[in-house]
Amino acid sequence: MVRAAGISMEKAGEVLSAPTALARELDEEMALAQSSGAEIVTLNHPLYPGILLESSDPPPVLYCKGRLELLGRPSVAVVGTRRATDYGLAAAEAFSKELAAAGVTVVSGLAAGIDSAAHRAALDGPGGTLAVLGGGLARVYPRENVRLAEKIGERGLLVSEFSMSRGPERHHFPRRNRIIAGLSLGVLVAEAPEISGAMITARLAAEEGREVFALPGPYRSQRSAGPHRLIREGASLVRSVDDILKEIFSLLNRFHPGVMIHLAGPAGPAGGAGAPAAFAPEEAAVLEGLDHAPVHIDRIASRSRMGPGEISRALLELEMKGAVRAMPGKMYART
Repeated sequence: MVRAAGISMEKAGEVLSAPTALARELDEEMALAQSSGAEIVTLNHPLYPGILLESSDPPPVLYCKGRLELLGRPSVAVVGTRRATDYGLAAAEAFSKELAAAGVTVVSGLAAGIDSAAHRAALDGPGGTLAVLGGGLARVYPRENVRLAEKIGERGLLVSEFSMSRGPERHHFPRRNRIIAGLSLGVLVAEAPEISGAMITARLAAEEGREVFALPGPYRSQRSAGPHRLIREGASLVRSVDDILKEIFSLLNRFHPGVMIHLAGPAGPAGGAGAPAAFAPEEAAVLEGLDHAPVHIDRIASRSRMGPGEISRALLELEMKGAVRAMPGKMYART
């Protein structure tokens, strides 16, 4: 029958042995993951992140090493150029440290420059850090970040959609960027040229309906040209971590209901020293109805769909926490 079909005995043997070879490769992959301390999280796994599952192209498999609970934490990505300036590195460190202190997981891509600064600054904060790799967990790239990857695997979380020993390839990095965007409530571009991986990540985040933030820099700097373009196109200009935390509340309530994060307070821009202020769900709902320009209490009530008593109590709490300021004529504004 094989000869009648025009298939040689040798070719037939290859076809019949293919399932066995595939099974052997899967066994080897599972053994390598286990020996490396990695977990394989599939689409139907209870720990697969819901926020990533709702993205347009969720990876079917995630190889994970470290604190798996970070997959379910509210996350913000901090991304940027590999050839960062001292200004960009300092900003990435300050914002990432404050985000992690607020209980937000800082996501980035383990690249040199901005990514590395973000991971290091967030590593020991309550929110921690999550690194998405452009190759397998056993093939860390760049090699200069092997020690950083080890620390993240111990105290944060390493994630990849690629098999354990798969090396990094150019076309892997846009795919990595979609995971960074898909995991995050928002993406902060700290410093990047107009054509860069960080700008791709920002575009992917916008397409997924996530917040996009940009840090302004020196007007002549080509490495701030990317954030400046994003600001012109409607991204949120940020001057402090609170600018980010206030903007992500609607997405936080959607993807992480009941989870609370903390603002740095009125004296707490990036690197500042304000006391943390936790927002209850009703406070977050009211804050969503506020702008930096004054808004009348009736308009706030209409936006938040809450009763007068609830609105008044929430506004008082927000004012005490330094998140809003009261103005004449029952007007309120974000600080």
